[in-house]
Amino acid sequence: MFNCTCGYRTCKKTYKTKRARKLHLAAVKAAKTRETNLNLTNKRSNVKEKKKKQKKTQQLRRLQFSAEELSEIAKKAGRKRKLNIITRRKFDNKEYDELTVEQKHNIDNEFEKEYGAIEKLIKEKPTDRSTAPDKAKVTEKIATMITKWRVGKMKIKPIWQLVEFKGENDRESTGIIDILAVRKNHAQKSNEKLNLSRGDLLEIILIQVKGGTASSPSIDDIERLRILAKYYRAKNILLSEWKSHEPVFYRLKDENKLKKILKRKIERPKEAWERVKPEQIFG
Repeated sequence: MFNCTCGYRTCKKTYKTKRARKLHLAAVKAAKTRETNLNLTNKRSNVKEKKKKQKKTQQLRRLQFSAEELSEIAKKAGRKRKLNIITRRKFDNKEYDELTVEQKHNIDNEFEKEYGAIEKLIKEKPTDRSTAPDKAKVTEKIATMITKWRVGKMKIKPIWQLVEFKGENDRESTGIIDILAVRKNHAQKSNEKLNLSRGDLLEIILIQVKGGTASSPSIDDIERLRILAKYYRAKNILLSEWKSHEPVFYRLKDENKLKKILKRKIERPKEAWERVKPEQIFG
């Protein structure tokens, strides 16, 4: 007889052969691993249930606020985020709340310089009751101003001069170009090749601006922009899209990639544009 001291609930304590005891111990080991796996799955399911409950409670708390209160909370959070961005830039990764009263006052003034005019424009943003022309006019104005602000914010030298084209009654003028970005080319070699002095040559970027729900440029728009870029020898063709907060910049792809995309004859080919950081273009 062979004794077993495993203490498991199915254990007989004595077995006739050594093999029988070995088989029993193997079965006990398998049963214990199954039990531990079940415990782990139960724990995971409990954690998931807790998270679901937390989400539900958060949703219920949000429902307690009115739509106006929620918009105010979002505005305050947005303002705080912008203040922290300026603070980190000025005071080596410090937060706005860590500053002294005098430092906060300086940051508030900086905030007004950078964001004040834009926030006033966003307050003028059209409501659902506004007519389509009024909505288009205000959205165009905001999108253009925010694009100009974003480029000017970089403080790159030589400075880019941004020319905006306005039509009658402060509306957008006819033509494919919304903003022309121009600066002097200070590259010595480029100027010397043409027997010119430093700063004689100009760098040009063509920018089309889209705001709100405006559709992306059509094939015809892209063709016109390409012709103008060749005519004026523009450095880049950019698309600036603004929906909320900061604008997003897209660059028209190079000729080789563009030919393949335009061959498909899609009415408004989004693939023709690649997203870029403004620093890559204006740097």
